[in-house]
Amino acid sequence: MSKLLKEYKYIEDKIKDIVEILEKNKTTRYKGLYKGIATLLSPIVKNPDILFLGINSGDGAFKEINQGKDSYDTPLRMIGEDETFINGEIDWFKKNTSRGGFVNGRWEAYEWFQRDKPINNIFPARMIDLLYLIAEKKYPKITNNTEPIWASECKKKIMYSNIYPIITSDTRDLYKIFSLLKEENDLKHLWENKKSLKKWDIQLFFVKLSHELVSLIKPKVIVCMGTQAFNDYTYTHNKKKSKIFTYKNDNEPLVIGFSRSGNFSSLLPKLADMIFKEINKD
Repeated sequence: MSKLLKEYKYIEDKIKDIVEILEKNKTTRYKGLYKGIATLLSPIVKNPDILFLGINSGDGAFKEINQGKDSYDTPLRMIGEDETFINGEIDWFKKNTSRGGFVNGRWEAYEWFQRDKPINNIFPARMIDLLYLIAEKKYPKITNNTEPIWASECKKKIMYSNIYPIITSDTRDLYKIFSLLKEENDLKHLWENKKSLKKWDIQLFFVKLSHELVSLIKPKVIVCMGTQAFNDYTYTHNKKKSKIFTYKNDNEPLVIGFSRSGNFSSLLPKLADMIFKEINKD
């Protein structure tokens, strides 16, 4: 295990007691809500150009391992539990993640760079579009359906994680889990033994771990994918006057957030400009 992974594991190990409670009660107290753990959604990268931060993972991995079975298996994508995900790549670059569709009654899966093919999942497709817009400020535009010349370099310079590693079907279920976790007597030491707990106290525990990740890898810019991800990471809940927003703390890199409501494709050119400027300002 590399030194960087060992240092990250020290951060990840802080959620072990939470995972133990969730796993122990996954078919009772947390059934239907808790769908597993995913701490990293890409290989860990030191000094990446961009750290993409979301809220939490959807239940795709849970559905995959339980498909066709009468079971409630929960994926544990953590160091020491599932090594394969650490050595993989961001799901956005995997075949069929963003592009796929039925052709003559048969499903066809396409590569991420086949951007003239039908969109299978709108969110990763838009994030790939964003990466193209950033890369094309430095590299010539690619007009064919081959993997662009900047792809291998790009994959080594971006990281993707979520503020909350608990997998759920949607954020409503995630917040229900937080409300249940604050009632767990065996976890009170994690919430600093506060007598009166709020849901935000549980969330703040995880938010602080994201800040520890940032201190460890030191990205040039943080891109929060969604208003809630931005609000939680920056501890800000002011009403946003635009669909792109920023926050700067003296001790951390610039944080850029954007609204995912509706069709956010119109925001991508401006986002690309802001991100490119930040990663090339030196």
